[in-house]
Amino acid sequence: MVQEAEDVLEVMIQRGEVPDLVTYTALMDGYCLQGQMEEARKVFESMVNRGLEPNVISYNILINGYCNKRRIDEGIRLFNEMIAKGLKPNVHIYTVMIDGLCQEELFDEAKELLVRMEECGCVPNAITYNVIVQGFLKGSQYYEALLLMEKMVGRGFSPDASTISMLEDILQTRGQDPTILDMIQNFVPKE
Repeated sequence: MVQEAEDVLEVMIQRGEVPDLVTYTALMDGYCLQGQMEEARKVFESMVNRGLEPNVISYNILINGYCNKRRIDEGIRLFNEMIAKGLKPNVHIYTVMIDGLCQEELFDEAKELLVRMEECGCVPNAITYNVIVQGFLKGSQYYEALLLMEKMVGRGFSPDASTISMLEDILQTRGQDPTILDMIQNFVPKE
């Protein structure tokens, strides 16, 4: 019902009521959930043109939408714009960006962003680690994925069910490789 929401927004404006950041952000989120990124971007620009400053949540919605549509360049541009405006990305935004980079097989950039995240004082959480490990596993970057898992476990986080499932699949398909077997068996629970 995004179109209906936009119609309500127009009626508000015509009546002299000023939509706030929450109203615009909710509308952008609706468009992003439907994959209508051009419409979401128009709402964002309309919000800015009306004098409202986007916040971390506004940027997060658009960045997530662009990454989900595999338009990582747009996500990176918005991420950098947000930082240039003095807004500090939260762990969720970093995780979304890392996931988007992994989807595009930009593994060096994903690792670099993980390091940059920590340097900026934003501590990765279990979700962040599982997302980057899964991205590396999907991209057959097994050695790097396992190094990241060691770091994750060293920080007190555990692989989630999806990560364990991926590791088990790798063991079944590549278990004959002794190097992979030795590295993975430490992370897959024994039954």
